Amino acid sequence: MMAFDKPRFRALSVEEAHLRHALLAALNGRRIGRALLCAHIPNPPTSVRPEPVEGLPLSLDTQSNTQIHSVPTNNDWFRCAEDLAFRLHRLDGHPVRTDATDGPAMATLLDAANPLLCEIEAALGLTLDPTDIGKRPSAATLTAHITLNDGPLPVAAMDLALSPDTPILPVPAPFAPALLGHIPLPARILIDGPRLSPTDAAALAPGDLLLIGAAPLMAGVGLPGAPVVPGRILPAERLFRPMS
Repeated sequence: MMAFDKPRFRALSVEEAHLRHALLAALNGRRIGRALLCAHIPNPPTSVRPEPVEGLPLSLDTQSNTQIHSVPTNNDWFRCAEDLAFRLHRLDGHPVRTDATDGPAMATLLDAANPLLCEIEAALGLTLDPTDIGKRPSAATLTAHITLNDGPLPVAAMDLALSPDTPILPVPAPFAPALLGHIPLPARILIDGPRLSPTDAAALAPGDLLLIGAAPLMAGVGLPGAPVVPGRILPAERLFRPMS
């Protein structure tokens, strides 16, 4: 049986744990038109996951072993009251850059981001009304990375930073089945191997390869703490079909 490593989590205060839960529950699954809002809190909290963008240098996503295009994430923060701040990375499917010295351009940028900001305000009961542009407030140690998705690349991407004791009035988002396909789960697969005679089985040594072909195989898939689900694995199609 496969052994699962115990997850390692940093210590959180009760207040921050509740805030994280409420924030993600309110943001994930909301829609702006056809686009789906998704949010996660990176680890460490202040880090930002690179967004895929065409035409920029490639980097390697070590968690999924896929190549993605990196977007610089050193944009300035739009700072609001009560130690709130946000910074924009993508709008209308394109990367954006902020320049605190160009007031008209920043006003135009905020106008373009208004539908996204209004949806976040409605979800969390916050007011995202910038007072200036600069560094993230020192008290805003909790950062959520938010994307608006309608296709392979995000339509919009931004960070929201707030203090762990920020009072919010969250409105839980409706259930969004589309989000379930992006939840990674550790699983173990048990495959019924081919029948071998005792003599052939005894002749096998570590490192030997056993060709099983492309025909469907009886198998079972199990998750930690859950019973094994019997079914068939189709090697040629890379599919597992549960047995009804």
